[in-house]
Amino acid sequence: KGEKITLSSIFQNKEFLVCFNWENTNIESDSSVFMLSSRNKLEEEKHFIFYNKLKSDCSSVEIIEYENNFKCKINLEKIPENI
Repeated sequence: KGEKITLSSIFQNKEFLVCFNWENTNIESDSSVFMLSSRNKLEEEKHFIFYNKLKSDCSSVEIIEYENNFKCKINLEKIPENI
């Protein structure tokens, strides 16, 4: 919670999945992705990826949800320079 990491520093591949799993819990969750600018701001609403918009316009981020699992497919090569 609240952790910040540079994805390119921990992943060798340019495309990968980030997976979260809430099995065996009574937790109801709603997952989202904020594509932040270098100012750590959500500059445009189109960079907010959530249940009603599962894929970014540039196709760099896509949420895949099923049952109690949440996967986020990320392609670093497709992320715009301003993100």
